[in-house]
Amino acid sequence: MTTYPSPLSPSPALTDEVTLEVALDCLLEHLPIEMEGGYTPEDLFEILLRAASRGDSIEHTVRQLEGVPSGNGVRYHLDKLSDMALVEQQLNQALQSRIPPKIAKGRHRIALICP
Repeated sequence: MTTYPSPLSPSPALTDEVTLEVALDCLLEHLPIEMEGGYTPEDLFEILLRAASRGDSIEHTVRQLEGVPSGNGVRYHLDKLSDMALVEQQLNQALQSRIPPKIAKGRHRIALICP
């Protein structure tokens, strides 16, 4: 289980590694998928998260990495997720499961700063 820095922690609340770990844990917990060929669901989700975070294609992403499934292999496993309504429901549950209880109980103003 991932631990988060306390509000008084001198380290940043989010790092690339922590964000990736939390996202992977969330996907693995809520979106079961069986893999073949020596690859794991974690391998698949890491590729998808990397591609999504960079606005890149699956094909280009797998070409940049070593020891990962091919683009066709990734798409083969994604094709197993044929019920997109169920996948959407599972992803919504996954996102909602990570909302801290104090935040979930009300409306809040937030700001996001993107480089």
